[in-house]
Amino acid sequence: MIAWRMATRILGLGSTLLLAHILVPADFGLVAMATVFAGAIDSIALIGLQDALVRRAMHDRALFDPAFAMQILRGFATAGLMAAAAWPASLWFGEPRLFVVILILSVATAVAGFENIAIVEFRRAMRFDREFRLLLLPRLAQVVLTVALALIWRNYWALVAGIVFGKAARVAMTYAVHAHRPRFVMHRWRELIHFSFWTWMSGMASMVWERSDAFIVGPVLGPATFGAYVLAEEVAILPVTELIAPAVAALYAAIALKRREGGATFTMAFPLVAFLLMLITPLAIGISASSGYWVHGLLGPKWAAAQPLVSIFALASITACVSYVCTTILIAEGHVRDNFVVVAISAAVKITLLAAVTTVTHRPEIIAGVSISTNVLEALLFTIRISRLGGVFGRAALGGIARTVIASATTLAALHATGLAWIMPPTMPGPTALLTGLFVAAAAAILFGTVQLGLWRLAGQPAGPETRALETFGPTIARYRSKLRHGIGPSPGSKSE
Repeated sequence: MIAWRMATRILGLGSTLLLAHILVPADFGLVAMATVFAGAIDSIALIGLQDALVRRAMHDRALFDPAFAMQILRGFATAGLMAAAAWPASLWFGEPRLFVVILILSVATAVAGFENIAIVEFRRAMRFDREFRLLLLPRLAQVVLTVALALIWRNYWALVAGIVFGKAARVAMTYAVHAHRPRFVMHRWRELIHFSFWTWMSGMASMVWERSDAFIVGPVLGPATFGAYVLAEEVAILPVTELIAPAVAALYAAIALKRREGGATFTMAFPLVAFLLMLITPLAIGISASSGYWVHGLLGPKWAAAQPLVSIFALASITACVSYVCTTILIAEGHVRDNFVVVAISAAVKITLLAAVTTVTHRPEIIAGVSISTNVLEALLFTIRISRLGGVFGRAALGGIARTVIASATTLAALHATGLAWIMPPTMPGPTALLTGLFVAAAAAILFGTVQLGLWRLAGQPAGPETRALETFGPTIARYRSKLRHGIGPSPGSKSE
């Protein structure tokens, strides 16, 4: 799953960099408004059918047909809501072009409802190699088409066409990789509805949580500034989208399997949080510190407004370690209502604070800072909920988190002292800026790792996230060391033709 995210991000980042030089920020801002709005409507109708099938104790293919029927009905209902709200959305954002764009995206949403539900077997059996192929090929085709159309049309319609094509290609791919052909049958639908109802409620709360920035900030900042705001957030949270999200996607299937076998899962939460924090924190610090160099070298001077936003949004990756692990365990264990309560409270606070700050300041940096503060609140609420259900901060997890905090503080102080971090180099050539940014990010990661491991050794190498990292990555590192030492080819005396 991480390999897929890395592959698709390399494709996406490469296409974004190309498109940033072909198109203007207003094009990105317009499509961002449309996709955020469409995504919000889509989240309202999210009913978690695949999650319900993955976590069932007994595998039953007979449930594929009612799940498929419910999926199609959901797709058409979502498309209808999207089309009905297209004109009000264009008025809300003050952008008449949104009307047609949202209508086209609604058609793509209806088409997506015909996805082959049987691909859920890949997740249930933890066959993520097949899911890798399923996700990657449509994404590759989408990137190629989008860039080609951007070179021809030179406007936002290239982005819209790429989105529509990507959804259609994914639907076709689901039938190419799985032989099962579902039918439109509604029997036994009640067996899925209870879990799906609370998933739907959680989806609505998550929609408000994730999309409120666009509805509150978009009309105030305008397409150009909002385009920089959206792109900055996308770049800043790369550790979340490329590492945490795919890791917990696999984690959900693993927890569902452990649950079917009768194992305890809430006790896994905080050791996993400590492990992810140790891996993600240096990446978040590196992205934040080197943000000016990356923005200048990759996007150019016209995106300068994104630099302070990237440095702020990068901190969201740290709290995401807590929220992603906790919400995954809650849903896999069937505590979907608890998950809804936490996200709903966090979303309500976020809307209130964002509305107040946006109205008073109109400054994207302050708005981004307030958005990050609500992420901390969500992580705290998830921690409390998991603790009450059996999760415990053992000595190993607490020790690992403490070492991560000390390593983070040391790294931040050292980077600030150099004067090379958190700056925008307007006169530096692009390639030089990229190399400098790479140096700053690498220095942050090396310093963090040195301090973390040094503290671990001083503590007597106790069980903790460092131990888990050695157990996870140690065998792989040892294999590659052995190959480098002895060569990859056949050993002397082996038979070969």
